[in-house]
Amino acid sequence: MIKAILSFISLFVFIHPVFAMEVGGRIEEDRIWGGDIALSSQVIVPPGVTLSIEPGTRIRISDVGFTLVVEGVLLAKGIEASPIVFETPKGWQGIHFFQTKHPSELHYVQISGAKAAISTNSSAPLIQNSVFRDCDSAVRLRGWLSPPSTQIVLR
Repeated sequence: MIKAILSFISLFVFIHPVFAMEVGGRIEEDRIWGGDIALSSQVIVPPGVTLSIEPGTRIRISDVGFTLVVEGVLLAKGIEASPIVFETPKGWQGIHFFQTKHPSELHYVQISGAKAAISTNSSAPLIQNSVFRDCDSAVRLRGWLSPPSTQIVLR
């Protein structure tokens, strides 16, 4: 009996991929995301809170309505060999920076299929070495506070 249970468990583990950590709602304190992340609803990073995303992190968004709203700080610092990848459905609303007081940073971030990959409203995130593919708008600026970021690749 135990052997049959262990066989079933091992079959389940090999057939199903590693489960992603589900996140959603308002983040109340500083957080670090790493590995596989699945948005279960809209995520809000409020003023005074920092969300850091580690290199190689994959963020899966299954619903076009699940946006990432940044009112605090987003530090998405991928590296060339290990970018941060947002796996999104076509028409995803993207990452919204709204009246941020402290600069956010996106390095080696990849977003595909978004309506607007990055949108800002009175914010100035630093965006470097990032790729936005098949997006209606790669970067949408409203009330931009500083010169545009460098090394944005638009395809």
